[in-house]
Amino acid sequence: MRRHLTLIMMAGLLVSAMLACAGPAFAWSGYVRLDVGAAWTRQNSVGIEYEASSSAGSVVAWRYRITGQSSMSSWYTFLMDDVFLGSNNGMRTVYMEFKDPSGDVSPTYSDSIFLDTKRPWTRIRNTESTIKVKRYAYVTLKYSVQDATKRANAWEQPILRIKNSGGKIVYERVRSWRHPNGHYYVYIGGSKILQLYYSTWKFQVKLPKGTYKLILTARDKAGNWPYSGLDARKRLVVY
Repeated sequence: MRRHLTLIMMAGLLVSAMLACAGPAFAWSGYVRLDVGAAWTRQNSVGIEYEASSSAGSVVAWRYRITGQSSMSSWYTFLMDDVFLGSNNGMRTVYMEFKDPSGDVSPTYSDSIFLDTKRPWTRIRNTESTIKVKRYAYVTLKYSVQDATKRANAWEQPILRIKNSGGKIVYERVRSWRHPNGHYYVYIGGSKILQLYYSTWKFQVKLPKGTYKLILTARDKAGNWPYSGLDARKRLVVY
C-alpha cells in the first residue's frame, strides 16, 4: 500500500514538472519597448511601453526584472509608465511576463537599451594660443576626443564651430560618427579614461578679417555633450 502511494505521488510530481516545462497553455502575443525604441539613453529612468494578450483574454497582471536582478518581481496590476534602469552604465535589458484571466503566464518579452551617462570632452592639440590665418587659407586642426565609456561603445561625433565677437555662430561643420579603433588610456584624478589618438581636421577659412572664437565640441550616441565651457576653444584671427 505504501509503495502504491509513493508511486502515485511520484507520478503526480512528474506530471506537474511536465506541465511546468510545457510553457504557456494559450497562444500569446506581446511586446516591450523602452524609450520609444531608442538604442541609447543618458537617463537612468526611461519610458516603457508594453502590451500582451492571450487567446484566453487580456492581461490581468504583469511582473518584470532588469539586468542584474536574479528573479522576477511580484505580480502588479497597475500601469507602469517608466522604469528605473539603475545607476551602472552599460546595456540594460527589461524582461516582462504577463498573466491572463485563466492564470496562464506568457513567454518572456524583453527590450534592451544602452545606458551612458558619461560626457565626452575635447582637446585641441595645436600648440599656439592664437591660430592666425589669411582669409581663404586652410587651417589644419589637431584634436582628440575623450570618453570614459568603454571602447566598444564609445561613438563620438566631433563638431567644429566658429563664433564672432558677438557670440553668433558664423561657421559650423559636423563630422561623421567615429569609433575609437586606435586609442590608449590615461589616468586623470585616479580614473581610467579613454584617450583617442590625435585626429586632424582641415578646413578653409572664408570669414571676413577679424577675431573669432574657435570651439571644438562633440556628442555621443546617448546625447551627452561636454559641460558648458569645458569644450576645447582657441582664439582665431583672420587677417
